[in-house]
Amino acid sequence: MTHTDTELRKTLLEACRILDHYRLIHAYGHVSARSADGKTILITPRKGPALIGSPQEMLRMDRDGKLVPEHQAWAKRNKRLAATLKLPLELYLHTEIYRARPDVNAICRIHGKFANVMSVLRRTLRPVHELAVPVGPEVPLFDTPELISSLDVGRRMV
Repeated sequence: MTHTDTELRKTLLEACRILDHYRLIHAYGHVSARSADGKTILITPRKGPALIGSPQEMLRMDRDGKLVPEHQAWAKRNKRLAATLKLPLELYLHTEIYRARPDVNAICRIHGKFANVMSVLRRTLRPVHELAVPVGPEVPLFDTPELISSLDVGRRMV
């Protein structure tokens, strides 16, 4: 199913609202989606998802994590808003998953309480519902406290 970028921007904003409402995020987290063009990614900016006020705040980057020229032109027209919008530090988590997994069309990065506990215990999570079967028998553990803020760490995580 292909969505327009306008729909994707609204969906990303809705995801931010849901994550905040159910307290799945506190101050940190971000969501992204492959754009309708299949070549770029829409991603939430580096600010608390609950603070994102409009779909226009979603950033468009290429698969290398660079803002696309279209965004730069938009930023010139919307200087005040654009000045507050930066790419998330962990953009390589998104770019490298999209590069490695063409079947993945959206990513949500949160600090889930129970997932964090399991990772500290060095225990993997097992899917327990049929909708999670595509994940496989368990969710692999990326055992490092590093932020996924470099291409190298992003590739190791994938």
